[in-house]
Amino acid sequence: RRQRQMCIRDREYIPSACSFLNAETGLYLSSGGVVIMTTDGTNSFQTVREADGSDLKWEDVEFYNDTLVVSCGDQGIIYKSADGGYSWTQIGDTINYRWDLKSIDVVTDKIFYVAGIDSTLLKTIDGGMNWTKINYGFDQEDLDGGLAFLNPDSGVVITNANNGKTWYTHDGGINWSLVQVEFPLGTISKKLYDVATNEASTIAIAGHHYCLFISNDAGQTYSQVG
Repeated sequence: RRQRQMCIRDREYIPSACSFLNAETGLYLSSGGVVIMTTDGTNSFQTVREADGSDLKWEDVEFYNDTLVVSCGDQGIIYKSADGGYSWTQIGDTINYRWDLKSIDVVTDKIFYVAGIDSTLLKTIDGGMNWTKINYGFDQEDLDGGLAFLNPDSGVVITNANNGKTWYTHDGGINWSLVQVEFPLGTISKKLYDVATNEASTIAIAGHHYCLFISNDAGQTYSQVG
């Protein structure tokens, strides 16, 4: 993921993540909880949340609709916005869950999954009031490659480690199965970088060597298509 500086009112930011609601409205994150918004397709930007002095990095952000947005980051922080990104309330349980969180999937207005280092996968079913750590080892890998859910029950998490490992669940995170994607012969890396779904049937994973892997059975098997 290539980082590029943004300059807003003579201040420079390096975005850590972004999410777009539509072609016009999007949010960018930067260090210290800075949130930058565009409402005209990146022709202009405004800072809607200034740095909070914590130096904690917000790692991922996702729109659910035009009002609900959720973000996660270092040391277990999870923030929610109920007004499209203009104001934010911390909802993460940082007393019990202090792992660095790398990616989030807002499946419904109540069900969120958040993945991070040290095999950490958190789930809420009440919009962030309470969180549960998924009781599965994930081979002690960092879940830093991303996660994507087709629905509240079926989804995939991946690691960025050099081994091509993915896991899928079809029962809301109670049980998980390991699937290793097969890279072409001769490739020197099996790193996976991101995963996404069309929320109908297809899961797509982007990997090293410009490889794209597609699953049409909710993560049980993959075919290399690019």
